[in-house]
Amino acid sequence: MDQGCQISPPVQQPKLLDQVIADIRTKIYSMQPEEAYVHWIERSILFHKKLICLRKKYTKFHIAKLIRATGRKWNPNTKL
Repeated sequence: MDQGCQISPPVQQPKLLDQVIADIRTKIYSMQPEEAYVHWIERSILFHKKLICLRKKYTKFHIAKLIRATGRKWNPNTKL
């Protein structure tokens, strides 16, 4: 078999949290800030996944009603 024609498998990039952890460790942060950053990134990802699900599940009317129920001001012309 010809050794010059071997196809190597595609190289996967590290996941986002692995990249963040590696970057934090190269900057020599302690474990506490590292854990905090990872926690907030996880929360942000989860929040946006839930937001996408809400957009698929509920109409603009449902979301406006939910926001009014929380007592927060909301402009109905805001894109949802």
